Amino acid sequence: MTGTKSPTATLLVVDDSPTVRAALHRLFTANGYDVTLCASGRESLTRLRSKPVDVVILDLVMDDMRGEDVLRQMKADPKLAEIPVLLLTAVSDRAELVACLDMGAEDFIVKPWDQRELLGRLRAMVRLKRALDATRSSAAQSQALLNALVQMAVLIDRSGRILAGNQQAAQFLGQDLADLQGRRLADVLPLPWKQQWGPKIDEVLQSGRPVRFEETHDDRVFDTSLYPVEEAEQIAGCAIVSDDITQRKRAEQELAELNRRLIDASRQAGIAEIATDVLHNVGNALSRINVSSGLVQEKLQTLGVEDLRRAAELIEKHRDHLADYCTQDERGRHLPNFLIELSRHMPTRSRLFWTKSTSCARACSESTKLSPHSRPTRAVPA
Repeated sequence: MTGTKSPTATLLVVDDSPTVRAALHRLFTANGYDVTLCASGRESLTRLRSKPVDVVILDLVMDDMRGEDVLRQMKADPKLAEIPVLLLTAVSDRAELVACLDMGAEDFIVKPWDQRELLGRLRAMVRLKRALDATRSSAAQSQALLNALVQMAVLIDRSGRILAGNQQAAQFLGQDLADLQGRRLADVLPLPWKQQWGPKIDEVLQSGRPVRFEETHDDRVFDTSLYPVEEAEQIAGCAIVSDDITQRKRAEQELAELNRRLIDASRQAGIAEIATDVLHNVGNALSRINVSSGLVQEKLQTLGVEDLRRAAELIEKHRDHLADYCTQDERGRHLPNFLIELSRHMPTRSRLFWTKSTSCARACSESTKLSPHSRPTRAVPA
């Protein structure tokens, strides 16, 4: 009979009857399954250990080894324990069937079987295997992600029992990773951590909001985050991620110290720049002093004092006949007009001299104020 084809799955049929094996092979291959046949329990175990399958259809009563013993060895082997087992039996002893179910068999069907019932139960077993594989794959991926974290990571349920964790968490807690699952987090946490985490975990479970905080234990600084885990719109647990940030904190402190030193250095550089400006201003002032003193000397020479001296010498030389000299001598005739003109310009030149002298004095005073080595001077009596 041909029924609805299931997605391809691998089956192992274990029965010591050639007739039963042949009948099951025809039925299952006709419905799209990949079927392997074994005539004994020992052969089936050897075959399973070399190449596991999706579902085992196992006869309970066989000559070399009872199906119950095959089942017991399968469930004791971690590589085979998750393979679903469908029991085929003519045994009407319900106690034996219940014992096999308690041992880990997923279902059973009594010979002679109904093909539709058998195929229906087989499809259910295949779906179960697919779900188990997907769950294991997801768990393996989640575990790989947890182990890839450099932080310590732990997942707990509402009662505080550990559902998952990574190697960093196991190392920190001093436990084997396989031994952590199912234990209460409070039983493996050091006391200071328990006192710190306990109230905050309760806060996350009650509020549904994440919490983040820093904590210090034994001179080590940790950045810890707690996240609510939702399931069916309910808070089902809490994810804990804790990162040892001691080195980062030390680096931040060193960076702050370096920044402080840079600021101090920049301040010193600013003072040096100000001193440079002062010296530049002093240089400018001294230049002005030099220019002003040169102007004073120049103006002193142009005040007419030399002309007045020469005029006095002429007058002294010709004082005995000064009138004749001023009227008859070519140079003497210019002497009266020269003296008149000189008398007119003397006040103006005197004022110019005073102005330049004052400017020079101010420049000297300014340079004294700018100089970092200036000292107060005593007044010179007039």
